[in-house]
Amino acid sequence: MSDTFNFIQESCSHLGVFSTECTECREKAEGRCKPVTPGMAVLKEYVVCANRKKQASEDEEAAKKRMKELEPDVLAYLQDNGIKNINIDGHCIYINPDIRATFQGTPEALKLAKANGLDDAIITTINPQRASSICREFIKEDEDRPAWLDEVFSIYEGFSAKVRKS
Repeated sequence: MSDTFNFIQESCSHLGVFSTECTECREKAEGRCKPVTPGMAVLKEYVVCANRKKQASEDEEAAKKRMKELEPDVLAYLQDNGIKNINIDGHCIYINPDIRATFQGTPEALKLAKANGLDDAIITTINPQRASSICREFIKEDEDRPAWLDEVFSIYEGFSAKVRKS
């Protein structure tokens, strides 16, 4: 019986806890199941791991959803209080500038882009990632950006809250 109980503790779908409420545990303890081979034990452990992975994924998705819901309030608090970053429980919450741009594509925009040294970025259009990179280079915190930038690019400026381990 002790070998059966040890196996049940190691491979039960209740993550190693013997439970009299678990039909599988009860049947094994009462000797009504066929003995499980080492190969079968590996398969059972694999299923337990798959279930843990699925649960972790669901937990991660729920956490991401909740963080997205909280982000506007976090940003408002940080911005209203003039805080750029703050350490909370060993993690740094900070304001992350989020600048994205797309090329306007007009003849005037093309001419202005070339006139301002952006020839390397222009093929027939400007790659969106390159457009965002160009705008980040020209848009500095607390500085006025060049007027031609708004004529060449459609610019989205926003902020997102980020967290990293301190």
